[in-house]
Amino acid sequence: RVTSSAMARWFALLATMVAAHGSRISSLEKVVTMLEDLKAEVVAEGTTEETNYKKFADFCSSTQKAKEDAVKLGEDKSEEHTAGITQKTSSYEETLAEIEERKTKGETLSSEKEASVAQCKDDQESFESSEADLAAAVVGLESAISKVGASKGESSFVQLGHLQKSLDLAEALGFLQSQKKAMTLSLLQGVQGAGAEPWLEEAGAEYNKKDYAFQSAGVVSTLQDLLKEFREERSKGQEEWKKTKQACSDFETSRSKEISENSAAISAAETTAATLKGDVADVKQLLLETQNTLKDDRAYLEELKTSCSARDSDFQQRSKMRSEEQKAMTDEAEAASFLQTESHESHERQQVEATSRRAAAGA
Repeated sequence: RVTSSAMARWFALLATMVAAHGSRISSLEKVVTMLEDLKAEVVAEGTTEETNYKKFADFCSSTQKAKEDAVKLGEDKSEEHTAGITQKTSSYEETLAEIEERKTKGETLSSEKEASVAQCKDDQESFESSEADLAAAVVGLESAISKVGASKGESSFVQLGHLQKSLDLAEALGFLQSQKKAMTLSLLQGVQGAGAEPWLEEAGAEYNKKDYAFQSAGVVSTLQDLLKEFREERSKGQEEWKKTKQACSDFETSRSKEISENSAAISAAETTAATLKGDVADVKQLLLETQNTLKDDRAYLEELKTSCSARDSDFQQRSKMRSEEQKAMTDEAEAASFLQTESHESHERQQVEATSRRAAAGA
């Protein structure tokens, strides 16, 4: 490289050569040749450096573009992963809430099923008890009606047995008033003990043979009416229990199905929750890796910009100095050429003058 100090030395050399008058012309020729060679060398170096710088500038441009794209991609991926974490975390929490809700629902369904089973059991026991009472009442009434009709005034028919319970039940159900119940029992019991005839009671008593026949017919009618109501009540109870039993079965089946479906939904939700939890962990890892890569890309990009900017500034400065050197060498070469021309002309004049002096001396 030719620097300002080097050019100063060339000026000093030129001045020395010019001072050596005897070898002035040849020295100037050498100076011009050397300056031209040096300028060519400087130009060649500049061309090489410019070529190398262009390659470096292309590298800076392409690498910077690639890193800027990588940074942008990293930023986009970071946002995408962050949004994914938020979305999956929200879904995970919603799934956990769904699981808790379904567990609560399952407990409610199970409680309702258990309560229904218990209630249906109570209803069955109540029906069976009522059915037994009604069945016994029907049997008692049928027996009493049969005996009253067959007795024709004989005292052997007056055996209460199940009839007392039947009348008590009729009274409890509202089928028979207390007063009528007492009258019916009075007629059936008699007051004389075993073997006494109702129509042989003392004068002025309520019953006599004629009245007994009349009262007996009334009792049978009363018992028949009660029998009909008991049968209707029994039939009604059986029909109601049939419906209740079916309703209990339907409700238990429905609740069992709901419990099964709810349990399956809980299992599915738990599987989904586990998957979402794993997905959140995976995306968090991806986010961490992306952020680390993004950090490295940003650091490299800043370093690249700094390096490329410094190299560009250095190249511009060197290009300016080289241009100035080339101009200085051109000026020096022109000055040396001018001096060379002047030297030739001066030498020729000196030769002419010398020739003229020799000619004058010979004359």
